[in-house]
Amino acid sequence: MYRRRYHKNRIILAGIFAFFFGATLAFLSTANQDKTEAASTANFKAGNIISDAVMTDYNSMTVEQIQSFLKSKNSCDMPADAASAGAIRYENVNETKYGITYNRRYYYRTSDGEVGGLYHVKNNKFVCMADESIDGESAAYIIWEAAQEFKINPKVLIVLLEKEQSLVTDKFPNSVQYRAATGYGCPDSAACDSKYYGLKAQVGNAAYLFMKIVHENKYNLYPVGNNYVKYHYNSACGGSTVHIENRATGALYTYTPYQPNAASLAAGYGLASDGCGAYGNRNFFLLFSDWFGDPHAKVSKAVTTVEPSLDVIYRSHVQNIGWESNWKENTATSGTTGQALRLEAVNIKLPETAKNMHIYYLSHLQDKGWETSWKQDGTVSGTTGEARRLEAVRIKLDDASAKEYDIYYRSHIQDYGWMAWTMNGDPSGSEGLAKRLEALEIVVVKKGGRAPVSTNANNLKGFVK
Repeated sequence: MYRRRYHKNRIILAGIFAFFFGATLAFLSTANQDKTEAASTANFKAGNIISDAVMTDYNSMTVEQIQSFLKSKNSCDMPADAASAGAIRYENVNETKYGITYNRRYYYRTSDGEVGGLYHVKNNKFVCMADESIDGESAAYIIWEAAQEFKINPKVLIVLLEKEQSLVTDKFPNSVQYRAATGYGCPDSAACDSKYYGLKAQVGNAAYLFMKIVHENKYNLYPVGNNYVKYHYNSACGGSTVHIENRATGALYTYTPYQPNAASLAAGYGLASDGCGAYGNRNFFLLFSDWFGDPHAKVSKAVTTVEPSLDVIYRSHVQNIGWESNWKENTATSGTTGQALRLEAVNIKLPETAKNMHIYYLSHLQDKGWETSWKQDGTVSGTTGEARRLEAVRIKLDDASAKEYDIYYRSHIQDYGWMAWTMNGDPSGSEGLAKRLEALEIVVVKKGGRAPVSTNANNLKGFVK
């Protein structure tokens, strides 16, 4: 958990700005990325960039939804030849930095001669953040874990990664971008602090700071009320008094202590014409609005269950019991907990009213592994009469239905208990650990709807291997 890793003892109110925050103009207007979205700076309000409710909506996305979003923004399909990267040459290397092993150094020609940068290449394509593994964990999981730990909206952390280092959309990020992924510990006046290098430390510390300000009202350099906020780190560019309306907005200014001036706002995602533009908070607002909607939207109170958008019906074949006598529906538990009884087979279907829709499922079986073909629409997956345990399942909707709905499911497995929710064909349960699957819960929700919350899960992952 992040509490043990991120040097929170170094937080000292006196000088907090100098110590922590300075990646203020990072990537400036993110000019290296194409911006095709339609958010307008006309709706930007310096005193209310984002609401407290939205910033603290930490259950707004599951790991799977974060991963799906990252892939939707970046297909990770950049060819790894030197010309595609704008480099003059590359050499093969083997260097591990901040949890990522880099296997190529690309060289670029500058006025100071050749300058090299470390990149990760796989199958002759650059590995972007959506596909990267950091000490065995995905970026999506790292974002979600920080969001859960510090009760900060994962959407805020995703936007922060983009506006600081363009890591969401960059098709060939390098080690320097991951080193200072959220700009944490990078003051304007000094080099970044190496204690906070790497994606995990960067995301975790950023989420921790936001939590301290918004949830606990600590370390806020721009409290609710009137505050003088500069337009640029160059004091000659001036500033103005801003009436800050909430802690979340104060947190953004504590992190990035400048407001956009008129020229910055007029430029949209572009560069200001007067040399006094600051883009961090402007870009945060635009990116959040483009990607996730109104940063002041009303947030529903977090719940542990969701309202199903489409019924799903299922039952299990349980050790010593056989087929359950009643079919389960919509997050109801199929199987048993606390009885050490294995599931041996499952049967899943959609209601007859779901015309032209199909559900597919696949089981991982003791001593056999994954079934070789998907079952569908009420056929049996698994075995009966063989005393063979199920160890994991995968469940998905047909392609057309998957454009409108997400299917979530989770497993209760031996020695682990309830796992986190999994979705849309990803495995749930375990593999290679000889653990029995004991119970299942399944629900279908409208695409983009609120996901079920894993509040009673004993493991933060949906699948272990």
